[in-house]
Amino acid sequence: MIKGLIIGVLIWGNFIFHPFHVSICDIKYDAPSRSLQITHRIFVDDLQSVWQEADGVAHLFGNEAQTEQLDSLLNHYIEEHFTVIINNKMQQIKYLGHEIEENVIWVYLEGVKVKRPQLIKVKNSILLEMFEDQTNFVHVNYLDKIKSLQLTPNNDTGEVAFDN
Repeated sequence: MIKGLIIGVLIWGNFIFHPFHVSICDIKYDAPSRSLQITHRIFVDDLQSVWQEADGVAHLFGNEAQTEQLDSLLNHYIEEHFTVIINNKMQQIKYLGHEIEENVIWVYLEGVKVKRPQLIKVKNSILLEMFEDQTNFVHVNYLDKIKSLQLTPNNDTGEVAFDN
């Protein structure tokens, strides 16, 4: 009885604090440096669920000794699930690092030597392999004009166009 009650409270508590699956990606074009500044915000528990399912290991977040390992895992995961194509050319995206803030992990990336974008195509399949209700919002900021994409398991790729 008590075991059932504890499990019920844990499930209900998870629903109250995290009832949906969403990530947010901000992409900003910096004209002077001709670079893309990219930030992902992902719920830590969702990312842990994906890795637990993939390799059966619960990865620890926030442990100083494991920062390098976590950076390696994040870099590989992002490379597998996130691409940017500008003006029909695949962009090289460099992993810069991460920060953990409460239950969210911030992942920082950069694309360099980016020509002025007219068409930006983004594939963002982060967490889509795990959650049927996952939504990945992508906000693209180009010269203070913001356009957004809503990517889901049924549609993990979108594009936005800008007038130069």
